[in-house]
Amino acid sequence: MGQVGLATSFFTDKNQNVVRDLIELLRESKQPVPDWLNSRSTMLSVENGGRGKRRSGGGGPGNGVNQNRR
Repeated sequence: MGQVGLATSFFTDKNQNVVRDLIELLRESKQPVPDWLNSRSTMLSVENGGRGKRRSGGGGPGNGVNQNRR
């Protein structure tokens, strides 16, 4: 077994894409899920019309796809 200790992380609005995965990981490891993290997850569901996943940004330029133009 590893050492017992305390870990600190910083969470910003840019980390919204990992909220659900983080909650799932905490639950699987039998760790408490902070209330503020649960409310972020609820907020995402409301913003996305109750859908389980976040909306994608679409397929236009700037979506991370390498485009070659001549």
